[in-house]
Amino acid sequence: MHRFIYICLFALLTFGPPNVYSEHDCIDPRYYGKKVSVKNPLPTHWFSLGTTQLTDTQLHATLKGDYKKYYTAGKDGEGFTIDHFCGFRDGLYLTISNGDFGPYAEFSKEPPKCYPCNPVNEDMPYFTSGTGLNIGQDKGVVSKILGHAISDDITSIIFNEIEQGKGYEIWHSQTLRTEFRDNKLVRFSIDDSREKTR
Repeated sequence: MHRFIYICLFALLTFGPPNVYSEHDCIDPRYYGKKVSVKNPLPTHWFSLGTTQLTDTQLHATLKGDYKKYYTAGKDGEGFTIDHFCGFRDGLYLTISNGDFGPYAEFSKEPPKCYPCNPVNEDMPYFTSGTGLNIGQDKGVVSKILGHAISDDITSIIFNEIEQGKGYEIWHSQTLRTEFRDNKLVRFSIDDSREKTR
């Protein structure tokens, strides 16, 4: 749901009056592309960064402590809190984010536009994705690994559910997004977001 906010804001920045630009932080939108809805939660191992789960509540405390020179904290264009680890190693940019809506990780051959990403020299376990995906794989290989036919350049495998809170509902969404260029995987991400609906 919150990604819709980013898309709307991007459209506003693109087509709105020039002075709108000064009122918002950098926006680097990610579109869903072709949506593949699934009935069951995404596999747990897809959320692994090395041996650590993306949803581990201690992950960002470890990143802030042990890898603080790669870590930035702040607000996004809508004023929501969002903290980022971003490191570069062996041709791979890794972003691990945590914000008001939940955790997110992106593996990419290109650096992010909106925050710094520095070379990582020390050993760290997070550059291996539990999805089994690697930058440069073709759509046939990715389809076989994920168990879903991937034919479009941007495809998002999505699981949605409503969770019951105490007197309110929570929209829970899990998404694995793949992005190809010339039939080669250039970026993929995984997120697990929650948003109170009422």
